[in-house]
Amino acid sequence: MRTCFWTYCHPRCWFAWLCYVLLKLLNCLPLRWQYTLGRGVGRLLKGIIPSRRHVVRQNLKHCFAQLNETQREALFHQHYDDVGISLFETSFAWNASNSRFKRLIQYEAKGLEHFEAALKTGKGILLLGGHFLPMELAGRIFHKYSEFKVVARVHQSMGFEQVISHGRLRYVSGIIDRNNMRAMIQHLRSGGVLWYAPDQDFGQKRSVFVDFMGVPTATLKVVGRLAALGEAIVLPCFFARRPHTVGHLYGEIHPPLESFPSDDEITDIQQYSDYMGEFIRRFPSQYLWLHKRFKTRPEGEPSFY
Repeated sequence: MRTCFWTYCHPRCWFAWLCYVLLKLLNCLPLRWQYTLGRGVGRLLKGIIPSRRHVVRQNLKHCFAQLNETQREALFHQHYDDVGISLFETSFAWNASNSRFKRLIQYEAKGLEHFEAALKTGKGILLLGGHFLPMELAGRIFHKYSEFKVVARVHQSMGFEQVISHGRLRYVSGIIDRNNMRAMIQHLRSGGVLWYAPDQDFGQKRSVFVDFMGVPTATLKVVGRLAALGEAIVLPCFFARRPHTVGHLYGEIHPPLESFPSDDEITDIQQYSDYMGEFIRRFPSQYLWLHKRFKTRPEGEPSFY
C-alpha cells in the first residue's frame, strides 16, 4: 500500500495533509494539554454535525435502555469528549518517537499469555477487535509483541487514505483491503497475525443477525470462513483508555474461541459479540457510537435512524 511521492502531492490530498501536520505539531504539547484540546474539538464536532448527534443518541438509547435519559445524555456528551481526544491519540500513535511513546503511554494487557501461547504454535492468529476509539494507540502497543497486518476499508477521500496509511505503516507490517479475502487467507496460512474488526453493518447479504447489547444486529459473517480457510487461531481482543486517566490503556485478550468455526454461523459470531458487549459496558463512552451500527434491521423492523 505504499504510494509514490507524487501521489502524496496531489491537490486532493492537501487538506488531509494540512490536518495531519497540524495535529503532528500539536503532538509536541504535553499529553494532558492534548487531551484538553481534544475535548474542545469533540464538543466542536458535536455542535457542527447534527446528523451524527441523532445517530449517537439512537445508538445509546437502544443499547443502554436501562439508563434514564439524564444518564444517557451524560454518556452522549462524554462520548464526544472521547472522540475529540481520540483524534490526538491517533496522531500521537502515528507520530510520537519510540522513547516518548514509551514514556507517556502506559498499558495493562490482561490475557497476554493467550496471545503468546498462540504465537508458539506457528499458526496464523486472527485477532477479533472492535471499533474502540483508542485502537491506533493499541495497535502501536501490540507492535511490541509481534508484527501484524490489519484489515481496513479504503477511505473515500484519497487524501485521508494516504494520511491514514502513512501513519499506520509505522507500526503495522501491512494493510489488507477488507474485500481482499485471498490476501487475508494467505497471510494467516503463512503464520501471520491479522487484526480484524467485524462489528460493522454492510447489509443483510454479508451479515448474520446476532444479539449485540440487547439489539439484533447485522454483523459480518465472513469471520468463520476466514478462520477455517486460514487455519487460524481466533482471539477476541479489545482495548480502551482507563477513564479519568491520560494515556493509560487497558486491554483484554481472551482465550481462543471454542469450536470456532462451527456449523452454526450465528453461534460463532455471538461468541465474539458477547465478549465485545461486556467490554463496552465497562467503557461505554469509548465505542464508536458515531457509526450507524444498526442500519440494517430484521425484516419488518423500522429504521433506527
